[in-house]
Amino acid sequence: MADVLEELAEAGPDRPSVTVRTPARIHRASPGGRAVPLDSQDLLPFVVGLVGAAHRRVLAAVFIIDPRPEEDPDGTVRLVLDSLARARWRGLDVRVLVGGSARTPAIELAGRVARRYLEAAGVPCRQFVGKTGETSFHSKYLIVDDTVVVGSHNWTRRAFLTDNELSLALTSPALAAALRFDFDRDWRRSDGGDGSATGPPTGDRPDEEAAALLARDGEGGDRP
Repeated sequence: MADVLEELAEAGPDRPSVTVRTPARIHRASPGGRAVPLDSQDLLPFVVGLVGAAHRRVLAAVFIIDPRPEEDPDGTVRLVLDSLARARWRGLDVRVLVGGSARTPAIELAGRVARRYLEAAGVPCRQFVGKTGETSFHSKYLIVDDTVVVGSHNWTRRAFLTDNELSLALTSPALAAALRFDFDRDWRRSDGGDGSATGPPTGDRPDEEAAALLARDGEGGDRP
């Protein structure tokens, strides 16, 4: 899984073309494991390729996922989300935890739009909100089989293309298992889980924006 072959990620009419590659900066991390540093421009093609090669599971816990058209005009974030949908349609265990913010409406809105977008594509998604109604979630990691990607990247166009970010991909069955334990714990505690978490009022705007995004996506052709 650490070796992602050169390939061209499938791009729809409104999607940027992304060449999937493994960065040259690969270091031995542990017996049988490889660590791959990923800067801002490295992460997007690496994640799309990694998810495309998954065999069992794809679990993502990301504080900010922002597919809103005004923040993601060329579909950069949606390219990643659509790769998750393809993995789900292949029968894999694909789940996404997204954060939010009771104090920052734009972050809260982005999370709710991402959730609606993923759910419409068949990907289970929950929003982590603390019991008080305030967000207590700042994780940024991805588990693909036995490979973990963790670092500073949110899933936003800026983080993928322009911001100075750094993440690390590491193939380690032990680390992946430990993070799956944390993921499942947070999954149960999240909005849509055991009912213990309640978020701030949503209003109508997130649903309206998600519907508009999905309608716009459909104009260019079938979803992948």
